[in-house]
Amino acid sequence: MLDSPIAPEIVKPPDDAKFIHGSSETRWFTNAEGVKPDYVSINVGDQLQILNINHLADMVPDEVNTIDVHDAPARGLPMFTNGTLGADMLYVPPGESFPLHVHPGHHFLYCVRGKGSVTFAGQIFIVVPGDLYMIEASIPHAVGAAKDGEGHWLISFGAPHTRVDSEDRMTSLEV
Repeated sequence: MLDSPIAPEIVKPPDDAKFIHGSSETRWFTNAEGVKPDYVSINVGDQLQILNINHLADMVPDEVNTIDVHDAPARGLPMFTNGTLGADMLYVPPGESFPLHVHPGHHFLYCVRGKGSVTFAGQIFIVVPGDLYMIEASIPHAVGAAKDGEGHWLISFGAPHTRVDSEDRMTSLEV
């Protein structure tokens, strides 16, 4: 077991684990074949789980296991959920975009890295790192990555929350 300056490790990481800034079990992710990423605990006892999204973006999608986002040319990494509110990292490759879609609830999207766009109610808005916006999810919307960039990394905070690979996550409006 490894020690963290923030909290003692409580889960032994696999041998091929990639370490990130953070605490406890959120400090590592793996790209081992057959290991499906899942949500980490919000806390373990009185130890708060901390995850550095900038460091994690350095490793997504190449160095840690990600999963296909249902019905979109994107990859996702589950981060946190309490069953109602949740957060996932999304990676959209250059020139790709989600289909125009709707889903239950609302969500915040925070651009971590890369230039992209959000289409909302028929309008297209440019999104750059540091931008945060809230989507009323019953209004048709989509996110995409610029063709000339390295891709588009977003954190999606949603309520109600559905896994990125769930068929129930969104309803595509494109044929």
